[in-house]
Amino acid sequence: MSEINIKIIKTNFSFPPYHINAYLIKTKWGNFLFDTSIKTETSIETIINTIKENGEIDGIILSHGHLDHAGCSAIISDKFDVPIYVSLEEKERISSDFNLRMKRRINKIIKIADYLGLDKNNTQKEYEKINYYRNILTPIDFCFNIDRLNIPDFKILRLPGHTNGSIGIYITSKKILLSGDALLEDGISPFFDPDLLENSILTYENSLNTLKNLEITQILPGHGNPIYNAQKTIQKHTNYIHSNRERIKSLLQQNIDFTTIYNTVFPKNYNLLIALSEIIGALEELQIPILQNLKDLLSE
Repeated sequence: MSEINIKIIKTNFSFPPYHINAYLIKTKWGNFLFDTSIKTETSIETIINTIKENGEIDGIILSHGHLDHAGCSAIISDKFDVPIYVSLEEKERISSDFNLRMKRRINKIIKIADYLGLDKNNTQKEYEKINYYRNILTPIDFCFNIDRLNIPDFKILRLPGHTNGSIGIYITSKKILLSGDALLEDGISPFFDPDLLENSILTYENSLNTLKNLEITQILPGHGNPIYNAQKTIQKHTNYIHSNRERIKSLLQQNIDFTTIYNTVFPKNYNLLIALSEIIGALEELQIPILQNLKDLLSE
């Protein structure tokens, strides 16, 4: 059995969930950093010092391309002259045109939310993030396909739903899962992607089903503390999804408007993109072709 040691590196974030987990994985095949953090002086200093104290790294692996996980990856890569591995689906998210992509994406989200009649205060918050986000990621213009990473004890799991290219690492000898944001302790994480226009809640459920079939002793998530009862957490999220879907479907069948549904079903600070994934998933299950309607809307 191979010897693998994992060290957690926590850095801070200015809004929920307020901190980010990166992981330094030491193996006999090399040392790897799983996720980094946002681009701030403090986070960069914390990660660099931790790496130096533990013997350098041979590569960086990204669970997905969100800025709180990839923000300083290019800087760390340059500092230690190591490659970055990420799924191909995430490359546009972290490339030099990410500001343009983000603006385009948020404009689509606002158009969709307006079409559904959702509160403009929620959509405006999304737009206000643009100026903040542009400062917390250094673009990554060259990276390797995660499929090129060949570590005997690492099983790369495709876990779409949070993002289309989200991955996790299952360490087979220890039955440990590094999940990124594909599985968290507190709450579900399927983000509706206005570029893909897919049923992301269903995709997320399929990823949960993939994890149900694994023997997992410990989950090391992108945020929060280690999870020691993986199956209980997976079942909790599955039950929530089904319960909320039935609740949303019941309101839809009563011809309740979307704003009322949003305000009734979701807590005040609930993530808009997760709420959209749940509402759209319920509409699709009722065979109301919302995704086709949104495709038509955004093509106008």
